[in-house]
Amino acid sequence: MTLETVSDIFAFVCKNADFTNSILFAETEVPEIRPEERDAIGSVERHLRESYVGLLNACRDDMYARADDELKATMGRNWNRDDSIWERGRVELPLLIESSYVEIAYAWIGEEETRLGQLSLVSEIWVQKRRRGALCDVESRLVNPVVITPDKKLRVIADITEGARFQELARSVVAPLWPFAIDVRSALLRQGKGPTRQGPS
Repeated sequence: MTLETVSDIFAFVCKNADFTNSILFAETEVPEIRPEERDAIGSVERHLRESYVGLLNACRDDMYARADDELKATMGRNWNRDDSIWERGRVELPLLIESSYVEIAYAWIGEEETRLGQLSLVSEIWVQKRRRGALCDVESRLVNPVVITPDKKLRVIADITEGARFQELARSVVAPLWPFAIDVRSALLRQGKGPTRQGPS
């Protein structure tokens, strides 16, 4: 059965990033874990994978549903598989491609720098470094909860709380950001600059 809401386990994991990173996401085996505890931890990891993939797919579905046919065709050129979503903790959708990516929409789960100690749901818009002048067109119009980060990404952050529906959480981070994402894309298209080799960084 597909998960649709944040469970108590998922909420606990997100609220306690230190535990999650040191136990569940440890790159090497943790010696303090007893053999009889490993099955339980394995079950948590499987549940966490389903939750990550389910929530991030909900974010992608929300973005895709807001796009017109032309933009949907662009998005379809990089459709992340579930394995990739889990391994990277994010989904990405290209919004503008020339010879390489110019604008990308992301949704990810992790420790956002203003909310250390917990895992948050984040949506953001990345623009190719040499084209970030397009952000100036929207920066003065940003309203809460949309912020611009020091490295020039548009971002919305939400807490992952027990009982929250994935679709509602996805909407909470996508809906405020989406109009600005489209405005930035329009500004990039108006710039009419030639192809560039610059890629995501």
